[in-house]
Amino acid sequence: MRELLNQIARFATVGLVATGVHALAYALLGGMALISPLLANFLAFLLAFAFSYVGHFKITFAKEMEGRSLHSSFGIQLRFFLVALLGLGLNSLAVWLTTDVLGLHYLLAILPMVFLVPLATFGLSRVWAFK
Repeated sequence: MRELLNQIARFATVGLVATGVHALAYALLGGMALISPLLANFLAFLLAFAFSYVGHFKITFAKEMEGRSLHSSFGIQLRFFLVALLGLGLNSLAVWLTTDVLGLHYLLAILPMVFLVPLATFGLSRVWAFK
């Protein structure tokens, strides 16, 4: 149980840093007149994904990835990318349900984003993506 809690803490730490990478990249790219904010967000998502993948491979799931190459594990990369896209979809669903369906304040969508989506992505990463 202690190892699972430690792994969840590592997952959260890598996720928080990846979120910071996303926000910083978006802020820098979004300030450029050459690309739209939407494109800046997508490029920032890709950069944060790369950071997140490396962090989870080397830190969160290091024990499970022992003996595997970071760069030649295409199946793991693809599965984790699908998990990341699912997380993006779940966050979007939370916003839609909160605002459009329930008619609540948009900030209430943060609750499932912070508590439910990370649990879902951790679980899928643990049992499927990093196997």
